[in-house]
Amino acid sequence: MPSTLTLETFDPLDPTRRHLALAHLAVREAAGRADHGDRFRRYSLDELRADARPARQDRSEYVTALVPDGAGGARVVGTAVHVFPLLDNRNQTFADVWVLPTHRRRGIGSALIEHLVTRTRTGGRSLITLESLRLLDRPDEASAFVARHGFRAALTDHRSDLDLPDDPAEKEPAVRTLLAPLDAEVAAADPASDHDLVTYLDEIPERWLAGRAVLEGRMSTDAPLGDLELEPEHWDGERLLESLARLRDAGRRLVETIAVQRSSGQVVGFTMLVVHPDHDGIAQQWNTLVLPEHRGRRLGMWIKAANLRALLAHHPGVRQIRTYNAEVNEPMLRVNRAMGFRAVAELTEWQRRLTPTP
Repeated sequence: MPSTLTLETFDPLDPTRRHLALAHLAVREAAGRADHGDRFRRYSLDELRADARPARQDRSEYVTALVPDGAGGARVVGTAVHVFPLLDNRNQTFADVWVLPTHRRRGIGSALIEHLVTRTRTGGRSLITLESLRLLDRPDEASAFVARHGFRAALTDHRSDLDLPDDPAEKEPAVRTLLAPLDAEVAAADPASDHDLVTYLDEIPERWLAGRAVLEGRMSTDAPLGDLELEPEHWDGERLLESLARLRDAGRRLVETIAVQRSSGQVVGFTMLVVHPDHDGIAQQWNTLVLPEHRGRRLGMWIKAANLRALLAHHPGVRQIRTYNAEVNEPMLRVNRAMGFRAVAELTEWQRRLTPTP
């Protein structure tokens, strides 16, 4: 670690450390805008505080890297988030690192990563996972850096964006045109003959909670994982409610559609879109899943098209939707391409297995 560099942990919920929380956000934004331009998404103080609140499923630690500012104080030039799962995957941690563009290649990112590695070890865990994102039209600067620290690439996701007209009058006909081929394909497969769609906002109705929790758990076993070492996750209604409470505390709004098999009453598919008022009209496509035994009826297309229409009906200011899919998940990538999404970036998930401390 450079001799003038110090690392300081902080709690975003501690009012006496508000300056570090704000500096953390500023570094994230500066790094994101430098690396991703107008494809960057802001992260708000409400989101930071919500993610930092103690939860049954995980806890987070935050650390900043500071250098002297020349006036007797210190300036935050790097920052990291470190997540410790508490219910599943208790053998590992998940982390993200950001460094100001003006202070890169000075050992700051390396110091933060080694701090994360040390904390993972002292926390009794043997595996750490990092992510890096690069736009397809920009050079890849992160991969060599992360690899030098002993991480291996375990999974590559495509990030795809759907750009929509800003003018609401143009948006509805544009979406109708985009979805027309999907509507035709869905009609030919006729999933409506034995399935109903249910769309809800922000809260999952109690009657669907248990079935929806089962599908959340299946995300950890059914979604392509490449070479990622991950344990299956167990989700129940309580855990799902806690996750939704965190989402609301962060100021995020949920639009979700499920597919219910009429003959059994079983929830067999879902898709979720999330939007935040501070994200400049950018919505995030989060999880989508159809149970394997119900695939082949175009349920995925059906629920995603319905959820997109619901999103724009309730949040007409959305101008862009972003989604991530494993590069090996061709069925979902095909659905996204058919909806008008185009690949703009690659997200790599890196893992490093640690040897025990002597």
